[in-house]
Amino acid sequence: MAKEKSTEQKKKQREKAEKKRKEGRDESISKESNRRSGGKDRPISDGSNSNSAVEKSAKSRGFNRSKRRRGLKHGVRVERELAHALEEKGFFVVRSAGSGHMSSPDILAFKLGKQLAFEVKSYNGEELRFSKEQLERLEAWEKHTGIEIYVAWKMPREGFFFLPTSYLRKAGQTVVIKKDEAKTLAYTEEEVVS
Repeated sequence: MAKEKSTEQKKKQREKAEKKRKEGRDESISKESNRRSGGKDRPISDGSNSNSAVEKSAKSRGFNRSKRRRGLKHGVRVERELAHALEEKGFFVVRSAGSGHMSSPDILAFKLGKQLAFEVKSYNGEELRFSKEQLERLEAWEKHTGIEIYVAWKMPREGFFFLPTSYLRKAGQTVVIKKDEAKTLAYTEEEVVS
């Protein structure tokens, strides 16, 4: 009988402890979600109501995740297109993963003592712009490795135009080259790979 009582007491103690743990977890989860939301109660959208406060807020900031993803996929596709063209010319090609966030160029190509590096850009506008900081990182990489870097600008329906980094001019915090200027100064694919 005494054994039965102690077993029941232990069982009750375990249940009580389990209940406290669950309550503690629930509290910590609600504290965590409150911390993440900045202490504000935010509506949760199930996706069925496109007029939720969160979605309106994102749209008002001009943030469109799907367009950004499409842009990234397009950039990768253009990099692969250039890499494939270089492989067909007999080059061993290395594409840098996540190259947009690193200081190395997008593509490295090697063939019997010839070493090339490419920063690939695809833009359908009258001028190509990117950050001065990115150009400075590429120039530093070029200086340390001794491998010449070309900006490979893919223009729709016109192909690639290859520009050495020295052809780009700095305008404040951005680097700019006009489309017409790029077409006249750029090297062809044959000139670059020969």
